[in-house]
Amino acid sequence: METACGFLFESGVFQHPMNFILCFRTRGAWALHCLLLLLTVLPSFSQTEKKLVWKNNDGKEITASFVKLEDGKVHLRTPAGTLAEVPLTSLSWESGRQAIALKWQLLGMADLRLAVPDRAGVSESFVKLTRVPEAEAAPKGWFRYRCANFEFDSQTELDSKFVAQSGRLFEATRELLKRLPWRIEAIPEKGSRFRALIYRDMKSYLEGGGPPGSAGVFKPSTGEFSLPLTSATDSPDTMQHEITHQMMQRLLPVIPWWIAEGTAEYVAIMKYRDGYYDCKMVSKKQVVPELQRRGPYCTDEAFLRALEYRSQTQAEMVLGSMLERTSQYQTHFRQSLEKEIAGLKAGFAKIEERRKLFENMFALEAGKSILLPPAETPPQPPKLAKVKSSVRMEHAITAVTTPGGIDQRNLYAGSTLMVYYLTSLAPDQGEGFARYMWAAQQLRDEFDLSMKLLEMDMAAYRRKIEELKTEASSIQRTLMDKAKEYDAYFDAALKYSNTCGYTHQRPDGRVEFFHKPDAQYKPPVPPESPVIKYPDLPSPPSPRLTAADVQKRQAALLRTLMNNSNPQDFLNDVKEAAAKLGVKCGR
Repeated sequence: METACGFLFESGVFQHPMNFILCFRTRGAWALHCLLLLLTVLPSFSQTEKKLVWKNNDGKEITASFVKLEDGKVHLRTPAGTLAEVPLTSLSWESGRQAIALKWQLLGMADLRLAVPDRAGVSESFVKLTRVPEAEAAPKGWFRYRCANFEFDSQTELDSKFVAQSGRLFEATRELLKRLPWRIEAIPEKGSRFRALIYRDMKSYLEGGGPPGSAGVFKPSTGEFSLPLTSATDSPDTMQHEITHQMMQRLLPVIPWWIAEGTAEYVAIMKYRDGYYDCKMVSKKQVVPELQRRGPYCTDEAFLRALEYRSQTQAEMVLGSMLERTSQYQTHFRQSLEKEIAGLKAGFAKIEERRKLFENMFALEAGKSILLPPAETPPQPPKLAKVKSSVRMEHAITAVTTPGGIDQRNLYAGSTLMVYYLTSLAPDQGEGFARYMWAAQQLRDEFDLSMKLLEMDMAAYRRKIEELKTEASSIQRTLMDKAKEYDAYFDAALKYSNTCGYTHQRPDGRVEFFHKPDAQYKPPVPPESPVIKYPDLPSPPSPRLTAADVQKRQAALLRTLMNNSNPQDFLNDVKEAAAKLGVKCGR
């Protein structure tokens, strides 16, 4: 039934309820169950037709119902019934979050897919190898192969049968994660395809950056999956594990290490053959022996270490570091211009201070004196430095590394058992884990939207700073023109002070000026001080969703996933469920 429902949804039959009814009118008794199921989810479908207010970045509002969010575009239905597409980034932050929430809300279509399919994968005809255009050929000494969603670069020319088998495994894993209730949206971080690097042997793999002792690795920083040729032929479970990481790369910064690794292991121990995963075999025959083999490593300490282990892919480090770099990027332009304007103000203040000193000197009555400050050459207005535009934000995610001293077997064993419990053994039969995955993807979508809007804000901010920079240059020219008048005045003032006065060195080292007015000479008239309006610098934009926001949401999602229980209560539930399967935890 699930397979049929999934097909009908994907083929568009569910776009109108009547299509569903007509399709199953003659399909047998089980169609009644489908009808009843549809009736239970019809309210959810009607929710999508609810008229909502949408606002764009310019503040304009429209009323429309949400249809879908796909490829960065929000599809809306106007009250007149017409369909409209608007880029997600053109909407305000509130409306953008509204669209993302509606995409991941508990719709009927999502609930229909909560059941685990019997199997998932792709047929051989689907994995059609395509010729790589010469302009996009692999680097010299490498060979490039492509299928629908993947691109392989190999140090050795590969047998066509082997390439097809590898392509099926990649495509099948992608399809599996899409078909499971988790509904993983596998989107490459870079380019239009996922990439894999196949090295000729283990030595080349290690020289290419592969971690010692590993048979393959996914590097989130590059989005590439690397492995030696021997692993590609002899270790399909390693490929399944690392491909799972690659398919979930967008989620790695917002899910804890144990869920990322446990999920990859969960997929790796599924039975795979000829382009298909046997999903129902996950229940007992395939998985329980594997869990029993890992059971001795699942001690309380191992469970807790897995729960507490903070990998380098966690939001606290990755997103925090990202926003720190973003903050530096934000303030770069302001600080540069702020320093230059401060220099203009200081330079002009020195000139004005010297002018005022001469005025005070020449205003003295005959015989009166004034103490002079130490001789100082007034600073010239600084030249405006060109703002560098090469500063850019980099969204880098560091690869998972396990510090020395931690037994990886304990970490992986505990993580696998906890994830298996959440997907298959928990009272809700995996529904909570599926909804957690949806919520995590919603969180990542919101963070990505926040960063895109921030980049747009930064572009506008930089344009504003450039305008102010032009204004500051105009002020600088005004001051430089005025400086010529002041220079002439200062020359005349020095001549007058030497003619109509004299200086005296005091015992304390200070200089004293005595005024001796002479009717034949008049003190020079200073130039009129210019009225200068210095620009007000705008504050740098801030991200709508910060690393602290992500951490808070992440913690709330985990509490819900673990039934709001403390870690030990959660682990007791895991061990109790495992014991019923004959899996004994701990040595």
